[in-house]
Amino acid sequence: MGGRPCIRGMRVTGGAIVGLLATGKTEDEVLASYPYIEREDIQAALAFGAMLEARAAAGRGETHVGPRRGTK
Repeated sequence: MGGRPCIRGMRVTGGAIVGLLATGKTEDEVLASYPYIEREDIQAALAFGAMLEARAAAGRGETHVGPRRGTK
């Protein structure tokens, strides 16, 4: 898959899963679209994405990831 992280060696990327969730799909809808993955695979993709964002934030010198105080 072009060097992108895949779900348990399958031909579906973690980014594809996170992207579906970002567009409003539910976990059940994702599982229906990819019947060979498990709910734990979705959680692993989200955890991996969160870890990548935390690393990127640290690289930008940010010490806080998430909403800033005083913002909505």
